[in-house]
Amino acid sequence: MDRRKYLAIVGVATGGVLAGCSGETGGNNSSSGGSENGSETATDTSGGGGESADGTDAEATTGEDTESNAESSDSETDAETSAESGAETQRETEADSGSSDGDGFSESYSGSGTSSEEGLQLSPGPILADYSHSGDSNFIVTLVTVDGESYEDVYLSNEIGDAEGSQAATVTAEGEYILDVDANGDWELSLEQPTSPETESMPFEESGEGSSYIGPFQFDGPTTFQGSHDGESNFIVDAIPIDPSEIGAPGIFNEIGQFEGESTGRVNGIAYLNISADGSWTLSGGE
Repeated sequence: MDRRKYLAIVGVATGGVLAGCSGETGGNNSSSGGSENGSETATDTSGGGGESADGTDAEATTGEDTESNAESSDSETDAETSAESGAETQRETEADSGSSDGDGFSESYSGSGTSSEEGLQLSPGPILADYSHSGDSNFIVTLVTVDGESYEDVYLSNEIGDAEGSQAATVTAEGEYILDVDANGDWELSLEQPTSPETESMPFEESGEGSSYIGPFQFDGPTTFQGSHDGESNFIVDAIPIDPSEIGAPGIFNEIGQFEGESTGRVNGIAYLNISADGSWTLSGGE
């Protein structure tokens, strides 16, 4: 064989072998590189798993917080409900207590000369007035209804000069009233609307001087009254029922000047007896 051809063949073969070795080494590097990449991937995955675990813990914590908040909210709601229930019960108890104790409208006023007071909220039923006046002219006290008619106004006093007394009258319309006082001197006035007053026993025998009221008494139909008056002006006795739907007995007595006599009036249920007088008087009934 030609020497140059032989050397060429040997050179080609050697190059192929070297190339093959080089390819295997590159493959190892590739594998090694692949392993490194795989390791990094595993690390990333591990990191992701760590984050996932942290997220799970966070979610669990959030869940616990949510449940805790829910329980706290439920507790607060229960507490508020209990508080509201307690407040409502207290309000109902106070309202019932006020009714059973007989508490109603009650106010006191004072002044000098003519005066008006707005905003009196009254209910149908008796109203009791105690008053005094120091002057030399009229002392007239009227409750003027705001939304009603003039015949529903309530007249409590019509005196001249110095006066001290009390009166009972009937409020027929519920709503706002204006207190109107016509006077020329110093005066004092107290008003009361008791809702459940205690009744006094029958038969009764009372005495006094000037305008006043007595009772209330429990009546049951026609009742005979005995009365006397030692004065110069009117002696008038009227029944003022606690229940405004009951019919009173106006004019049990309606006399002028000195008087002594007997009268029968029909009174049903519980009622006060109102006396208008300018002198000493006696009144009895129910025997």
